[in-house]
Amino acid sequence: NGLWMIAYTGVTTFIFNEDVVDEPAPTSWADVREGTYKVTIGDVIGGATGQANVLATAYAFGGDMDNLDPAFEFWAEMAKAGRIDQGDILLQRIQAGEVQLGVTWSYNALTYRDQTPNYSFVVGVPTDGSILSGYASVINFYAPHPHAAALAREYIFSDEGQINLAKVGAIPTRTDIIIPQSIQDSTLPQSSYANSIPITDAAKYIEVGKTISARWEEEIIPLMSN
Repeated sequence: NGLWMIAYTGVTTFIFNEDVVDEPAPTSWADVREGTYKVTIGDVIGGATGQANVLATAYAFGGDMDNLDPAFEFWAEMAKAGRIDQGDILLQRIQAGEVQLGVTWSYNALTYRDQTPNYSFVVGVPTDGSILSGYASVINFYAPHPHAAALAREYIFSDEGQINLAKVGAIPTRTDIIIPQSIQDSTLPQSSYANSIPITDAAKYIEVGKTISARWEEEIIPLMSN
């Protein structure tokens, strides 16, 4: 019937390189505001991750999807201070020590940390503003083996499947799953994203992303220093 399922989600996450910044690792966007290090949030003009990071700061400073002004006040301040890294948040840049504070989805941040043994990182969910966004899974109408695909989805949504996703930093879709403590210790504690803002209106989220893109190009790009 053309229905879809959210197979897993990710949450806004900081990855902070302790070896290249001589300041405390931030635990909130308010902490970031008080720092002096550069922040890498990715492409905001055309990238969903960068747009989600901007939206997260709206919530952090008292706004929401209907009020983005607090976010743009924050990022204008950051741009004027020369603190926005205009490069993308990529594994290669992190491994080269080029990213001081990166902001991305949980599973990316944890993968980057685990694949960069030459630096020490602090990875955590900002306490005052984070987005919980899901990824859709569909079975093609013309799939040659639709029942096999359905069985794969059954596994994904099983206890084992959801916990397996948690092992790489994804956030299980099912809220009744208790992730083993050993996995929480190596990824993210469930308590750290308990207050994250879930995206429940996909259509509105897309429209807000377009607004963020347009305002970023108009309001923030001109303020950025090289």
